[in-house]
Amino acid sequence: MQRKSTLTIAKAMLFAGAALGVAPAAMAQTAAPTDAAAPAQDSGASNAEGGADRAGLLTQDIVVTANRREQNLQKVGISITAFSGTAIQKLGFVTSTDIVKQTPAVSFYQFSPSVSNINIRGVVQNDFADHLEPPIAVYQDDTYVGSSGGISVPIFDLERVEVLRGPQGTLFGRNATGGLIHFISAAPTDHLSGYVQGSYGRFNTYNVQGAISGPITENILGRLSFTRNQSDGPFYNTQTGKHDAGNTDNYAVRGQLLFDMGDTKIRLLGRYNRDDQHGPAYSGGVAVPGPDGLGVPVGPNQIAQFPNIVTGGTVTAPCAGCNVVGFKPSSDPYTVANPYPGYFKRSIYNGQIKLTHDFGSVTLTSVTDYLKINKFLMYNNNFSPAQFFVYGTTQRYDQVSEEVRLNGTTGNLKWVVGGFYLHMNGRYGSAVDLDLAPYVGAPPCIGVQCAPGGTVPANFQTNYRLVTNSVAAFAQGEYAINDQFSVIGGLRFTHDRKRYDYAFTDTPQIQAPFTYNPGNNPAANRPFDNVSAKAELDYKPDNTTLLYLSYTRGHKGGNWTAPVFPPIFPDQFAHKQEVLTSYEAGIKKRFLGGRGTFNASGFYYDYQNFQAFSLINIAQTITNVNAIVYGGEAELKLTPVPGLDFAINGSTIHSKVKGIVLPDGSQVTRKMPNTPRLALSGLARYEWDFAGGKLAAQASGQYKEGYYLTVLNEPVNYERKWATLDLRMSWTSPNDKFELAIYGDNVTSTQYRVWALDVSSLSLGMQVFAPPATWGVSGRMKF
Repeated sequence: MQRKSTLTIAKAMLFAGAALGVAPAAMAQTAAPTDAAAPAQDSGASNAEGGADRAGLLTQDIVVTANRREQNLQKVGISITAFSGTAIQKLGFVTSTDIVKQTPAVSFYQFSPSVSNINIRGVVQNDFADHLEPPIAVYQDDTYVGSSGGISVPIFDLERVEVLRGPQGTLFGRNATGGLIHFISAAPTDHLSGYVQGSYGRFNTYNVQGAISGPITENILGRLSFTRNQSDGPFYNTQTGKHDAGNTDNYAVRGQLLFDMGDTKIRLLGRYNRDDQHGPAYSGGVAVPGPDGLGVPVGPNQIAQFPNIVTGGTVTAPCAGCNVVGFKPSSDPYTVANPYPGYFKRSIYNGQIKLTHDFGSVTLTSVTDYLKINKFLMYNNNFSPAQFFVYGTTQRYDQVSEEVRLNGTTGNLKWVVGGFYLHMNGRYGSAVDLDLAPYVGAPPCIGVQCAPGGTVPANFQTNYRLVTNSVAAFAQGEYAINDQFSVIGGLRFTHDRKRYDYAFTDTPQIQAPFTYNPGNNPAANRPFDNVSAKAELDYKPDNTTLLYLSYTRGHKGGNWTAPVFPPIFPDQFAHKQEVLTSYEAGIKKRFLGGRGTFNASGFYYDYQNFQAFSLINIAQTITNVNAIVYGGEAELKLTPVPGLDFAINGSTIHSKVKGIVLPDGSQVTRKMPNTPRLALSGLARYEWDFAGGKLAAQASGQYKEGYYLTVLNEPVNYERKWATLDLRMSWTSPNDKFELAIYGDNVTSTQYRVWALDVSSLSLGMQVFAPPATWGVSGRMKF
């Protein structure tokens, strides 16, 4: 009787919690929720060798939806790395960065939750403007996230993560030029279950997350998930005496309701994410423009001559190793001097509805999604006690999308056809407060009224709006010629209509205020039409081997820049869409009775009109240039004996970007940013019986050769080769209900930068370092 009442209470809590999880998106706007699903599972989703029972944590079968239907990863002729929810939990992955550490040819860095930098095979967009869509698509539960401001969110309670390398535009559409990352949430279950997990570590870092799932009625299932994250961060602020700059403080909740009506299933999903913390932390760097205008580091004993951005000529640094305001940064990158840590406030509302109906030989899938982002960011950019350079942005973004697909099998042909609609409406603002006193003196102020304290304030501000309407139609088929050969072909046509409205003002009127919109410039209202394509030949000499050869064509739509520093040239705002044509050959092999996998591929990219971001002096610019990228990657995963898992991954990438214009006007050939020629990563984990349960020891690491952080390849932004090591040990109870773990990340405290910007025109080398050594403990309880 007590158990029955407990279950009744649990069901009531589950329904209420799931409903509350769905509610935020409905409150944000009475609009369509969504999700997408893959229809019937492909017959190749089982282990062909029948060795699944002997497979390890890394070699177990993983079902992916790269072709919009469920298939075994080893049966898909695409370069994919995927991790199941179980693997994510047992390997101790807690961030997106953890996942891509063990993924070849991929990097995922962020220097604040507002701005992320994702690179797949050298394809990347370094611009930090909120309105620009990256060339690496991010999907959450089959829904495209159209704003870079919505990408960096906590990951928790996942079924799996899929990383697809290479253009995926035929089935996934817009801006999957270089590939995509797909986060799939754990689904509601038909029995009562859940977990609670917590961790605490260095820098007062803690995470609490959990989920409860189960049946609410006979035909309704629910799931409620949450996470809470807080960290003071590694940056000690000498001005406040605290670890406050670059801290973390956020929470997220996700609710799901699944209505199972036999052939028809409807899932409602809602999520809410909230950030309320200080702005990002920049480590001090002092730089001066070299002869070609590219920044070079200023030595600790060097008295530099900086350009005078107001009157021309130069300004002498007040002291050796100092920037233009007389501040000499600490040699410790985790010590900052920031009297104004700023703030970052963001709310994300997301609602989804997924409907699937099985007609027998055909499955219908409808995915409807609404996404809303409100973001406010402000911080001191010059990492010194002086309020010399303060930067801020605002974003109010709404997105509605709808995708309808039909999947089916006709004889030897597996096919999918569909249509897609997307509406994005973003209102943005950016502002810079700059003290001109180091350039003009105080007094004289050159016609500007000096403020008390000897500052000469200047304020530059932009307000702009971008509205995008996009429609697409797509089709793809896979035809089995016989048991060994099959061919795949697909096409997608996309039509975009974009409208841009921009306004600029500044208080000292270094440049007169102006507007840029369709009323005064026809280039502010443009259509973009493009075709994505795929052709592939698969050869399966046996049930354990796949050889494939593919041609794919992806694209990223054109757009406009949104510079905030004068001088601003409106005729340089617009840039064209980019097109990437890929030629790839690969092999996927399973061996040792399912206890080993080896996947490798080689690729060649013809990259036309690559949208290259650069900071010319202090002006944000995007220019269309051509590039060539080629290379290869390999993944080996092995479980030689029960309990022992190995993984080693590697990639080599060569790139040439032609026609890059330097600040002095010369044109040069450069390398793609964040693209090391050689990158390696590996993981070893051994689990054995101990104290009635299982004890597991794990070590993982990564190595990267030197690379440039921006496409200009400035000397100040060259990152030398580096390597890191992570360690973890865990104990799991006999019934797998409890887990205790200790961990250490970057235990050698390797110092390397994840982002940098050459602002040597203002004497600054802005840079963000990865965290130093961190350690902590965690615990998990399942029920």
